[in-house]
Amino acid sequence: MLDETATLIARKAGYKFSAQVMKSLYSSPRLEILRPTPEIELKAVDLFGKYADQEVSFTDCTSFALMHAHRLTQVFCFDRHFDDPGFSRIPLAR
Repeated sequence: MLDETATLIARKAGYKFSAQVMKSLYSSPRLEILRPTPEIELKAVDLFGKYADQEVSFTDCTSFALMHAHRLTQVFCFDRHFDDPGFSRIPLAR
């Protein structure tokens, strides 16, 4: 999710730079930003319980629910938690 992207960029390159990057992403005509509906949020709650033993974040569970709802199978991330639900990470997991 973009919130985690903003935080990572801020910690690595500075908060002002991160804010500039995020403004650019949010205003890009090439990027479609998916937002959870109440139904998707409830599915995320179910997934949060399902993956409780793995301590998966609620943000990740929301991403899983959004991806399932939109039939997305690939994700750009470095988070191993996306492996168990069956998503393919780009770059490939090592």
